[in-house]
Formats: sequence, structure tokens, C-alpha cells
Amino acid sequence: MMKKKIYRLLDANYNRAKEATRVAEDLIRFIWNDRNLTRELKNCRHEITKTLLTFPVKYRVLVQARDTGADVGKHHVVRDQKQIPTLKDTTVINFKRGQESLRVLEELSKAISQKHSDSFKRIRFKLYELEKKAIRKF
Repeated sequence: MMKKKIYRLLDANYNRAKEATRVAEDLIRFIWNDRNLTRELKNCRHEITKTLLTFPVKYRVLVQARDTGADVGKHHVVRDQKQIPTLKDTTVINFKRGQESLRVLEELSKAISQKHSDSFKRIRFKLYELEKKAIRKF
């Protein structure tokens, strides 16, 4: 039972990391028009996928652990919904979301595969570097 909960958490954070990186990538590409930074973000996104696809737990097992119906936090809203973030805010928010998710993946995967934990950590630090480059564009 506990394994299934951990797999559910891995799946959620994998999805979150990929989605957040994709949003940041598209903002950098279409709003900030930076070809190099777009390429680097795309490479990060692909590294997240590569790391997970070589993970000792098969992707299909993680997906089978998914239970969006029982997610007690799916309707939780942190910020005031009336406040509309700027494109700069949205870019930073998604960098942070990706970094946080990678940290969770890093920590949870330590018990399963130190090699994969190290990969998630490396990608997280790459996102810190790319965020710094992106902020210079604003």
C-alpha cells in the first residue's frame, strides 16, 4: 500500500515538473523570443522524461498508482484568483513549480535509485541556472 502512495507521489511530481518546464519553455520561446534558452529548457524537459523512463519502477506502474479522484488538494487554491499574474510572474511561477517538483522526485527516488536521484538534482540545478538567465530578459 505504501509503495502505491509513493508511486502516486512520483507520478504527480513527474507530471508537474514536465508541465511547468513546458510552460516556461513556451513563454521563453513565444513571449521572450530566446532561441538558446528555449533549447536549454527543451533539453531539461527531455532529461526529465529520460530519467523517469529509465527509472527502476516502470512508468505504467506510476500511472496505475494515479488517483486524481482521491486527490484532497486538487481544489485547493493558494493565491487570490482575482489577481491575474503577469507573463513575467507566470514564467517565474513555472520555473519554481518545476524546481520544487524535481526536488520531490530527487528526495523520493533516493530510496529507489541514487543514480536517478542525482539526475533529478542535476536537472533541478540546471533549472535554477536557466531561471537566472530568464529573469535577465524581463
